[in-house]
This record gives sequence, structure tokens and C-alpha cells, in this order.
Amino acid sequence: YNMGEALKGRGDEAASAFKKAMDNLGDTNTPLASQIRLGAGMALERQGRLDEAMAAYRKATQVDPNLIDAYYSLGKLLMEQKELTAAVATFQDALEKVDRRDDRKAGLIHFYLGATHYRQKNYAEAIVAHQNALKRNPDLIDANYELGKTLMAHGDPVAAVIAFQQGADKLGDNQNRLAPSIYFQMGKALELQGQFEEALTVWRKWQHLPGWPDPKGAAVKSCERLRELDSQLSAVLQ
Repeated sequence: YNMGEALKGRGDEAASAFKKAMDNLGDTNTPLASQIRLGAGMALERQGRLDEAMAAYRKATQVDPNLIDAYYSLGKLLMEQKELTAAVATFQDALEKVDRRDDRKAGLIHFYLGATHYRQKNYAEAIVAHQNALKRNPDLIDANYELGKTLMAHGDPVAAVIAFQQGADKLGDNQNRLAPSIYFQMGKALELQGQFEEALTVWRKWQHLPGWPDPKGAAVKSCERLRELDSQLSAVLQ
């Protein structure tokens, strides 16, 4: 049963159909009933009916406490709606119930838990969550990026460069949507350490990428000025 395929192109029709089916279920607890509730939440969310979507996900978790996808979807929606404390609790519930053998799903839950902690400015907790995400799913480049960003916010640009570099290594020749952000933030982390030449090298190499965060080159110009000032200060001190 492919829920994504069922929802494609259906819009409000799918949302109404799933919601009607869900309302008729009552507290029925079968695999099909669980999928209907999950489908209702997904369809309602796509239509922007967010309160109804959250209600559907919550009902799904109440009736079927082991339906991990419902916790995951509810947690993401709570995070996006800035209900961060509730999102953290939901992701933690999901981690307690997720199949220990399902590294991909566990990695994603840890990742979104980390993203939620970051929004709360709980950087230490966010770092641990992203590290756990990478332990469970080492191919999750998003976690490398978010880990690097969080380490910078936590005041550790040295570790941030390592996280960004690990993400860049995974990209290889496949420069995906995250590549511009990874390389740009890597340069910022190098700049924070006073490694101006290294930061400029990274930026000049990758600034041609589509979606580069600094299309007008303001960061490069600023870094060049800092490099010049640093050189002048070094000359004076000598």
C-alpha cells in the first residue's frame, strides 16, 4: 500500500475521502485502519488543514502506539508550527518505539529531533541528536550539514569544519541541493578561525554552484578585507 501514490494529484478530494473514512473507524485498530488515519493526516496536511492533520496523526498514535510514521509526521508538523516542546516529546516517543533494526527511520527521527533542539537553541542536545542520526544513518548528508551549523552556533568552528567536510566528502561528484550551503558554511567556519585564505579557496572553488547563498560575493569581499587587515596587523606586530 503506497500512501504517497494514493495521494498524488488528488488534493482536497483525497483529504475529504480519507477524513470521512477515518471518522467512520472509531477506535478500530487494524493495519488498514492505521494506514487510513495516517493517510488522512498526510492528505489534510497537503491541503494546509494543519489542525485537522495533527488531530489525525494524534488519533493514529493513540489507537496504534506502534505506528512510527504517525509520530514522525506529527513531530515534523509540530516542529514546523513552532510547537517545539511538543515536537521534542513526540520524536522522543518515536525513538522509544522505532524498530532498532530500522537505521534509516531511526536516523531521520534523530535528525528532526536535533533540528527541533536547534530551533530551541538547545545546541548541546541538538549536537548529540545529529551525531546519533549519523551513527544510525551515515549517509544522511542533511545531518552533517545541520551538525556543522549547530557546532558553529555552539561556538566550535573547528568541529564544524570537520562536519561540513564529512558532508562534502559524501557528496562526491553528486553536488545535490545541500552542496552550496555546505561549502558556504564551511568557508564561514574557516573564516571564524582566522583561516581567511582557506575560506576564500573554498568559496572561489564552489561559488559557481546554482543556489549559492552569496551570489554577489559580499562574503568573499569581506573575507578579503579581513585577510588584508590581519596581514597588516601581523606586519605591525613583527
